[in-house]
Amino acid sequence: MEIIDCEKLSCLPEMNGLVSLIRLEIADCGLIRSLPYTGFPSSMQVLSINRCRQLAMSCSVGTDRGKIKKIFSVWINGCEVATPAQH
Repeated sequence: MEIIDCEKLSCLPEMNGLVSLIRLEIADCGLIRSLPYTGFPSSMQVLSINRCRQLAMSCSVGTDRGKIKKIFSVWINGCEVATPAQH
């Protein structure tokens, strides 16, 4: 799934019910500050965040860090982020 260039989008919908979701790319959505409260379904394998400054900070060192720990491949602004799921 791709969420791209949504300049007025300020939050992401809950995605836990999307049981077939494997990949999510979020780009150019500057108002989004955090990931969905309930995180992602267990099927989620790849998360890519580009040019979303506030969301990138929250996932890198903020409150959303715990929400990405079970995702195998996480990319923020083109750089891979190490997660416990990779080990």
